[in-house]
Amino acid sequence: MIDDHDWESTAPVLDDTLRRLAPRSSVGHCEREPGRLQLRFVVDVDEHMHDIVVVEEDDTVVVSAVVCTPTTGVWREQFEGPFHVYLDEPLGERRVIDALTGREVPFKDIWAEIAAEEAAEAATNGGGPGEGSTPLD
Repeated sequence: MIDDHDWESTAPVLDDTLRRLAPRSSVGHCEREPGRLQLRFVVDVDEHMHDIVVVEEDDTVVVSAVVCTPTTGVWREQFEGPFHVYLDEPLGERRVIDALTGREVPFKDIWAEIAAEEAAEAATNGGGPGEGSTPLD
């Protein structure tokens, strides 16, 4: 058994920045397949998602997220990223509610947005969708 009072870590210190856990609101959701809910959050390159808790009701799915973030309060490069959770039942007509704000999380299908942007660009350039682009297999 490890005696916590006398134990010293042999792991190297990688970063002297103190960290804290902070709640974070979701900026979008989309059910990728039945029961797999994609939630989108704005995070910084120095942050990571610590936990996402989901509470399912008959007419709502309430989501609560916590990120691990530096205590400096300085963001270097923010981006919107996907995080997936699995539901007990498919989302169906249920609303997704952010626990931090109490607001409904907007539907956001990033793949539909990308397809629309590519189609608009192709129309502007006079080509068909995907012309001149490289497949992302």
